[in-house]
Amino acid sequence: MSEKPHYASICAKVNAELRVPQVIEFIGWYPERLVKFEDVYLALCPIHGDKVFRTLVLNPNGNTYQCRHVNCPAGSPSDLIDLVARCFGESMPEALARLVDHFGPDAFGLSESELAVLAEILEMVQRENEEY
Repeated sequence: MSEKPHYASICAKVNAELRVPQVIEFIGWYPERLVKFEDVYLALCPIHGDKVFRTLVLNPNGNTYQCRHVNCPAGSPSDLIDLVARCFGESMPEALARLVDHFGPDAFGLSESELAVLAEILEMVQRENEEY
């Protein structure tokens, strides 16, 4: 009998398969202004609503992001799933489910048991949201 997949491993698996340009396109925050600079991408930051300076640094090695604007709440490095969560005002499980729904589970190589764990966690988050 196989062990139940862990949420963290599902997140890591999904984040590893994401591509910076497709995430920026998915978010829809000026994807045409995304620029490749050396080993990273620079973008306008959707977290603090930047429309002028490319302060969002997206690193395709590890699929992380960080905003370099002084007052942006995205000043600490995090993964691309967190970026999606912040942009849509959702929890991490909700953002993860949004990505899987949009790109399809096959894009991330998710198994039925991993999808079941994600559905279970998403249901718990939705129940908590209803209580508030």
